[in-house]
Amino acid sequence: MSQPLFASPLTTELPKCFGLMRIRRSCFIYNGVSFFIRERQSQFPVYRRHFMDIERERVKEHRRYGNHLKRTARIKNEKEQLRKAEEKKMERQRQQEEERKDMAEREDLILERLRLDEEEAAEKVERQEKTKSIKESKWYIEAMQALMKEKLEKDKVKLPPLCCCGDTFWDSHPYTCANNCIFYNNPKAYALALQSVLLSCDLK
Repeated sequence: MSQPLFASPLTTELPKCFGLMRIRRSCFIYNGVSFFIRERQSQFPVYRRHFMDIERERVKEHRRYGNHLKRTARIKNEKEQLRKAEEKKMERQRQQEEERKDMAEREDLILERLRLDEEEAAEKVERQEKTKSIKESKWYIEAMQALMKEKLEKDKVKLPPLCCCGDTFWDSHPYTCANNCIFYNNPKAYALALQSVLLSCDLK
């Protein structure tokens, strides 16, 4: 059999040991892959547990975060309710204070009105009594003067003036005398003076 013109060394017959090496290397690779697969398979539960632990921790963290948000929202809502309740309480107290002030002002106005009415009524009674007293004094003085005039004319007695406010006895009068006179606005003193003069005339 003829040889090729350009024969490659690789195309030449290989030693028998080369085939044995290939077999051993294939067995080694197979055994390595198998060992790697078995190693991965043995580590899978560890990885699975680790992943599940991570997932459970993530769920717990999510639950804790949700509880934290709920607790924060509840505290915020409670504070808001307390703030609103405090505002309502302050508003109610302010309204009650305003109502008390208004009531106190109305009571003061009523009391002031009653006081003014009482003073006005008292002044009215006083004026009425004073007017009545003046009328009675005037009536009494006029009656006494008439009685004295009648008696003096009968006895033909001429009396001197009672005060310096007039030239005659009849010029003295509580409502015509000067303000520095003893009889000025003093009908009682004038009536007593007339009564004394009348008694003295009777004694004579």
